[in-house]
Amino acid sequence: MQFEVKDLINKIKKDGLDEAERLASEIILNAKQEAEAIILKAESEAKELKIKAEKEAYDYKRYSLEASRQAFRDLVIGTENSIKSLFKSALKDSVSSVYDSNFLRELIIRVLDVWGKDDKIDIMLNESDIDNLSSILKTSIRNKFGAEIEIKPFKGINKGFKVQQRDGSLYYDFTSEAIADILFEYLNPRFKEIIKLD
Repeated sequence: MQFEVKDLINKIKKDGLDEAERLASEIILNAKQEAEAIILKAESEAKELKIKAEKEAYDYKRYSLEASRQAFRDLVIGTENSIKSLFKSALKDSVSSVYDSNFLRELIIRVLDVWGKDDKIDIMLNESDIDNLSSILKTSIRNKFGAEIEIKPFKGINKGFKVQQRDGSLYYDFTSEAIADILFEYLNPRFKEIIKLD
């Protein structure tokens, strides 16, 4: 019986040890699997974070470059517009300086020569030019064209004049502003080539 008890104790010990080893192996295996899953999850999250950070850096760089390009374009356009404005102002001043009393008188008479003699025409000048030209023009025009032409003051004119049929169907603008605008449009393509920054 002693051997049976001893065998039974040994068997219980062996079964307990086997069970403990099996449980330990299972715990170790589960721990390894959990550790591997945690590592894989951490690696995946790190990879996603890296991809997200790279995308954010790329987007930031792209947006920064686009903002820089836009700022440069705005600067170029602003500079070009400023230069155009200066050029147009200088052109207007240059045209205005040509419009002295003698030039205006000659130009008005030549325009009226081309216009039909039967038309009723209004000539509009600024007030200072009317004071200087009124008597000379009235004599020259009335002798040539009769009483169908009136000279009127017009506050919107700096230098130059406008000629229009009294019924308003046709008019020509010979103001310094209009002539400067026409010259500017004509010269603008050449001007653009001169200031081209490409």
